[in-house]
Amino acid sequence: MPEETQLYFYKLYQQGVRNLAIALFEKEILTPLQNSGKSVENYFQEIQNLFGQVYEEHHTMPEWLWQKFVQFSGTVPTNNIKFGSIGVIR
Repeated sequence: MPEETQLYFYKLYQQGVRNLAIALFEKEILTPLQNSGKSVENYFQEIQNLFGQVYEEHHTMPEWLWQKFVQFSGTVPTNNIKFGSIGVIR
């Protein structure tokens, strides 16, 4: 899973969202990361530093999933949607 997509899932996980996609993220990404002894917070902070803004047309998520993120952000799509500390640029 691309790192920027991992970051989206981690942000949702932190917000308490639970569904099958988050369960898969937890099983395939989060649990192995925790078991490796690496700092989960540091790992995702490094990704955040690399991918601080996400362009609407430049992400690897399926459109249906992207729309869930837009909906979850609580805003109508505009030029700059904030999702946690990730800015979405249109």
